[in-house]
Amino acid sequence: MAIPKDAQPQNIQRSILVLLLALSVVILLTAAIFESSRMQETPAAMDIEQQLPPEAREQETQRAKARALMLANEYLRIGRFQMAVAEYSRVIALENQHAEALQGLATAEFRLGRLEDAERHFSQLPELLPRQVASYSNLAIVQLVQDKQDEAMDTARAGLAAIDPANHGPLHLIMACLYQMKAQPQQAAEYIQLAESTLGDRLPIAAHAAWAAPLREHPLMQAILRDAPDYSSGDGPASGILPPAK
Repeated sequence: MAIPKDAQPQNIQRSILVLLLALSVVILLTAAIFESSRMQETPAAMDIEQQLPPEAREQETQRAKARALMLANEYLRIGRFQMAVAEYSRVIALENQHAEALQGLATAEFRLGRLEDAERHFSQLPELLPRQVASYSNLAIVQLVQDKQDEAMDTARAGLAAIDPANHGPLHLIMACLYQMKAQPQQAAEYIQLAESTLGDRLPIAAHAAWAAPLREHPLMQAILRDAPDYSSGDGPASGILPPAK
């Protein structure tokens, strides 16, 4: 018996629908099988890793740490601070007192405006790197911009007592700024002079940092900056964190 011509398109549509349903079932089954096999492989991979000798596991950890640190430093350099935070956090998860990662993490957090997090991570550095000026200067700056003047002054004084006097310049500048904020211009002037004697040509650069705005109102600092090149724009110290003294 011949199929009426008007029924042929309906049969074709039904066939296409059946075919599409069959393909959907196949795709779903394939995805389920793949996911099941992947879930089974993960514990197996972990078991294999646990069976490695301690030396091999340590090497894997060191490689992972080095790769994350390299990425973090590059992200920080190009200004991708959120990515830098993620990679530095990976390093710290593998070594929770990794000084370079803590410094980088805190710096990235500072750039992101996460000041409490930055302070928390910077605060670990005086114990880990007690002879480096940046361990104290960066922590003091973060405290200063949060208007924690007494804490910042304690941090700066601790640094002055701990590090080589040849590297006191950044801390002298911070002390000068704090005294200016406390409306004690005479003490501020004394520390400006001390900072100038140790920082030299770096003083105008550091003094253009955002955190040092109160210090730029001091007459002595205004005189110094008037005779120096204009460092009021650009990256580096003017963005916030002082560089370590060399």
